[in-house]
Amino acid sequence: MGFVEATKEAVQGIAKITAQSSEVLTNLTPNPAPLEIDPGETGGAIAGKLEDFRIPQVLKELLAASLLELGFEIKTVDIKSMPGLKPGSGDLIQNTAGGRSVLHLPRKVLEDQLVWQSVGLIIQRFQFSNQILLIVSEGLETAHVFFDTIGKPMWAKKDTVDAIFLPWTHLVPNPPIANSDRLSVLPKLLKLEELITKAQNMPTVKPSNRLPDTEIGPLVTILSAIKFFIDEGVTGWRTQLDQAGLTPYSSKIDFEGNTSTRAYSVLNQLRDWPPLADKPEDQPVGRFLCQIITIQELKTVDKDHIKKIVRDYNLAPSAKDI
Repeated sequence: MGFVEATKEAVQGIAKITAQSSEVLTNLTPNPAPLEIDPGETGGAIAGKLEDFRIPQVLKELLAASLLELGFEIKTVDIKSMPGLKPGSGDLIQNTAGGRSVLHLPRKVLEDQLVWQSVGLIIQRFQFSNQILLIVSEGLETAHVFFDTIGKPMWAKKDTVDAIFLPWTHLVPNPPIANSDRLSVLPKLLKLEELITKAQNMPTVKPSNRLPDTEIGPLVTILSAIKFFIDEGVTGWRTQLDQAGLTPYSSKIDFEGNTSTRAYSVLNQLRDWPPLADKPEDQPVGRFLCQIITIQELKTVDKDHIKKIVRDYNLAPSAKDI
């Protein structure tokens, strides 16, 4: 029996057979429930049952703003598994040139002397290949020595996977470091340098469809009259940005002032920021305006005006129904 067959048999002995997995790296819905770990289980048994590899939210939030400045976003994605087994969920750091998968594993898996076998099981089960795989565990500074001495050479040879363990304090320093320092550290730490170079060398075209100043004023008037924004304040703006898929930009927008000031600030900043990797054809301001027209209280005349602006300046080509 070969390694792949043995791996599949071992996984099937632990995991219940479910429906076929979804495609790799599609948006994850819904998220699986966190795995409850039995203290008596071995690292291998735990690895065989893992489905949720998402990094802790505190780490995701810490990285998001810095990655955005570097031209990346971090998002949760589905991970395709072997046929007949449940798909998993993890995180992807992505720019226009590509991405890096990030998996969070329980420390019991990474500290076990059979870590080379357990992580190999995960790599085989979820069919990772031809990529750099970043691995982290909350609070863990060092994986078992067999991770590097036995595991890395084996995974590189069998699966063409370069698995890299990241010490927790390298990602979450204590005491915290300045954002400028984090920006200088992250590209090398997260193996993003090649992707940054590729993205910089990609041909760029300055958009000719930038939302002009003449349209900002009328849009501010419409937005500032929406009761939802008046009642909910900053929370309302953040909610709409999140629903538009613009969460990475939400933390960078200045929400000071009254509703009109906030409306101007949001529109003025979004129109100059680059598209996100999940919809590179759509300008952020276009995505935001497409979300605004879903607000029920919006008057039909105002909704039609916003739709016309999105169409006239081709702000959101992916929105076919505008």
